[in-house]
Amino acid sequence: MNRGETFQAMMEWAYERAVKGDGIVRIGFTGTRRLNDDGREAIRAMLTAMRMMAERMPDATLEVVQGGCVGADAFVGKEAHDLGFRVHTILPDDRSQVATDWDEWSDSHEAGGGYRERNKRIVLRSALLFAVADYPERDGHSRRSGSWMTVRMAREAMLPMWLYVQH
Repeated sequence: MNRGETFQAMMEWAYERAVKGDGIVRIGFTGTRRLNDDGREAIRAMLTAMRMMAERMPDATLEVVQGGCVGADAFVGKEAHDLGFRVHTILPDDRSQVATDWDEWSDSHEAGGGYRERNKRIVLRSALLFAVADYPERDGHSRRSGSWMTVRMAREAMLPMWLYVQH
C-alpha cells in the first residue's frame, strides 16, 4: 500500500467513525515551529487528500485540530481555513509561541492548559493524527520536541497516524 492509499484508508476509517458519531471527521495536527518548504508541501498534500475525501463524504464535516503555535500549526490552520475546512485551535496557557493571528483562521478554540495537556487534548479530540517533525525521533534535536510528545501520546492511544520528517 502506498502513502496515498494509506492516508485514504485512514480517512475512510475516520469518516465511518464520524458518521456514527456527530458527523465531524477530526484530523489532529502537530508540527515543528521550524517548518521548511518540504514540510509545507507535505501539509498541502495532506490537505489536498482531505479535500478529495471530503467530496466523497457528503454527510461529514472535516475539522483540523491543532495547537495554534507559529510554524506548522499556523500554516496548516491558515491553509485549511482557506480551503473551507473547519479549524479548531487548542491553545496552550503559555502564549509566547502562539501565532498572533490564530483567531483569524480558527473557527473555534479552547484553552488547553500546559503544552503536555494541550497536546493530550489534540490527541483525545482527533480520529487520526498528521504530524510534521523537524528531525527523526531519536535525533538529539528532537529531545524536547512537542511534536514527538504528541506522536507518542497518539501511539499510546492507538490513534492512526501519518508522519512526515523534514530532515
